[in-house]
Amino acid sequence: MRAVVVTGMGSVTPLGAGVSALWEGLVAGRSGLARNTEVDMGSLRGGAVWGPVPDDVRARLRATAPGAPWANLMLRTALEEGLQDAALEKGQVDVALLVTTQSTGNLFVGGNRQSFTDAQGHARALFGGGRSPSAAEAFAHFVAAGPPTGVQAFSPWPAWLGDRLGCATSPLTVEATCATGVRAIAEGARAIALGQVDVAVVGLLSARMTPYFIGSYNQMGALSRHVGAPQDACRPFDARRDGMVVGEAAACLVLEAQDFAARRGAPRVHGRVLGWAFSSDGAHPTAPEYAQVERTLALALQRAQVPPDRVDLVSAHGTSTRLNDSLEAKALRAVLGAHLDAVGLTANKSALGHSSIAAGAVESIAGLMALRHGVVPPVASSTQLDPACFVPLRTEAYTRRVDVVMKNAFGFGAQYGCLLLGRADGG
Repeated sequence: MRAVVVTGMGSVTPLGAGVSALWEGLVAGRSGLARNTEVDMGSLRGGAVWGPVPDDVRARLRATAPGAPWANLMLRTALEEGLQDAALEKGQVDVALLVTTQSTGNLFVGGNRQSFTDAQGHARALFGGGRSPSAAEAFAHFVAAGPPTGVQAFSPWPAWLGDRLGCATSPLTVEATCATGVRAIAEGARAIALGQVDVAVVGLLSARMTPYFIGSYNQMGALSRHVGAPQDACRPFDARRDGMVVGEAAACLVLEAQDFAARRGAPRVHGRVLGWAFSSDGAHPTAPEYAQVERTLALALQRAQVPPDRVDLVSAHGTSTRLNDSLEAKALRAVLGAHLDAVGLTANKSALGHSSIAAGAVESIAGLMALRHGVVPPVASSTQLDPACFVPLRTEAYTRRVDVVMKNAFGFGAQYGCLLLGRADGG
């Protein structure tokens, strides 16, 4: 099996455009969360806070291609940064694997704000007088009527990447709900490890801040009802946590075979993909099942050949929901044992919100930055740790050696994932 390394990274998040903005914001304990002023919440009780890309970044990206769909601008920006970071140029690659998801960069109903331009207009017409429907009304309409006609259901990105690198592309679509980010990285790494390709480009985005999604998450009771300071809305493992906060983001990771990266003279290696595990069960459409969470974490360590006491940093799924956080903490205690008290633990959704299919990729980038810099980002909003899920959180960043990162991701539809990342030099 070939060793797999990460040579390029790119991101657009509520902390700004670029990996440096993401990392500096996380380490400083800054929050990208803001009050939701775009969606009329109607009678819905959750979703007053969300995690949008900052207005100045949005304006700057829109100016690069006026009229282009916002989601496409986000993903293109992340992909360009990742490819430039990896210094991949035309003629260096014969075939590149592109790992995305069905709703990545499409004008697909599941994917982004642009998808809802026509749909919202359609719903608005039904209510008469040009009145914009509330989130609750729009949710009910979309459930009954389905997506609007004329919505694209294909991706332009394989052709874009092929033109960018001057090579053939092999597109792979991955769907694992909120575990998609780590699953996409793992599938790219798997193809490289098996010798199928030398390079895999992972490109994911989530721009779903629409009445449909706010409404649907409200119907499930998943969203925080916090109406105070936005930065306090997402509190992973905190006794006061009351639900997740929706965020938007785009991420790119360029994966390469270690020998191929060395031969072409890749300027940097951010880290190695050590191993992974995924599982699923039919227990419940939204509630995670403890036994599978624990099994997935233990299996990932086994497959990566990483003893539990070698884990230095846990990048928690940490959604700030009552059930998810308590189950994740319990599983970490069972798998890592007493060593859990000695590891660093971070939960990036406290600053970014939950970007669903992109979350695992964005948070893996943050984990790779922690490997490089030896810094554990804080969870600034979680100041009253829940005794029922005791984990070693800190509200300020601190330094420590980080050789191995465990990245957890759990999704609706009983999707569980765990990814192990290691230092470029082997630690």
